[in-house]
Amino acid sequence: MITFNTGRLYTAEGQRIAATEVEGKIYFCDVDRMISGVITVPCKLVEAQIMECYDRNEYQGVCNPILRDLAEAAAKPVPARYDEAAVDKAIKGSRQKIGGREAKLIKALLQGRAA
Repeated sequence: MITFNTGRLYTAEGQRIAATEVEGKIYFCDVDRMISGVITVPCKLVEAQIMECYDRNEYQGVCNPILRDLAEAAAKPVPARYDEAAVDKAIKGSRQKIGGREAKLIKALLQGRAA
């Protein structure tokens, strides 16, 4: 089983997903959007591949006992991915002038560590 947070802002917690492989099929649960299903095309238990299939709607909604376990796993805190390039772009594009110290603080907070 894998759990991850895409960082997409569907909820205050982001978009938390858990997935597992059962009998050669990938089951997933997006706890924040309350969507769960089984991938309908060849897919490995890898975040990038799961998200590609999910984003392309290459899944079928299902009811399976494994989904309850996945929902519980996905609901546990998983930090969002930190994309430094996107943060730098947002800081540079800000209408307010954000100096070096403030930029470092913002990055530290987004990375989940103290400045």
